[in-house]
Amino acid sequence: MSLSREELLNWVESHIVLGEGLDILKNDCDIIEFTLDNCEIEIPECNRFFGKVNCVGISGFVEEKRKKQFARLPETVGLQDGVEALAYTGYCDFSHTTAEWESVISLGIYGLRKRIETYARANTANERCRSFYEQELRVFDAALRFIKRASMKAASCGRSEMASSLLRLTENSPSNLFEALQTSIIYYFLQHFFDGTCLRTMGRIDKLFYPYYVKEDKEEAEKMLFDYVKEIDRLDAPSNIPFALGGTDLDGNDMINELSYAWIATYKKADTTN
Repeated sequence: MSLSREELLNWVESHIVLGEGLDILKNDCDIIEFTLDNCEIEIPECNRFFGKVNCVGISGFVEEKRKKQFARLPETVGLQDGVEALAYTGYCDFSHTTAEWESVISLGIYGLRKRIETYARANTANERCRSFYEQELRVFDAALRFIKRASMKAASCGRSEMASSLLRLTENSPSNLFEALQTSIIYYFLQHFFDGTCLRTMGRIDKLFYPYYVKEDKEEAEKMLFDYVKEIDRLDAPSNIPFALGGTDLDGNDMINELSYAWIATYKKADTTN
């Protein structure tokens, strides 16, 4: 059930812990989990891929609360004397990040969750690692519930293609181009809007999606690429959403492929605002 913006903000206000016993990771995971479970999911008629939730005002509010947490860090980790002596003047900057896109696209949210579970089993003896992976699993479980809610919402709106792909992604890694492209958008959403750290690139998209592209009918694939470009253009990024094409591998071999040219043609045709 979706909550109102006021209810969400009131929950965040009451559940962020400051001062003694500060646990930034748990605080963040609490917020992310709650917001994923309760945010309002929207399915605009123009969207082919899912990519819209109503979190207006929440992310900025949460970010202010996080700043208060990080302002306490020097004191809680014993650096306050260094701060007062101006020996330590560092600040946390989370505005320029990238994902390890090869794993994101090949594994999907479901596969990433399974990988975390494997890491957790291998580190049960280490209390710090165990705590970290437990929090990570909470967030990924919430992400999968969120994707399932989006699937149900899409189905109720008569969007069968979107609904079926989302539902499949709750239990499987991407198996075709549509699901791979959808996973890219979902991950952007999860990191950018829910985790609150700006995702500053969509990766080397000709290499990432090529294994899926070559299996598709080219005319249908071109339609998917066009709809994907239009979709990420509607994500309302604070500046833009860069991506990379071509280049060389570590051995200097050319990485340009058929999809490189298809992306360029699609981008020119899409007439984006970014």
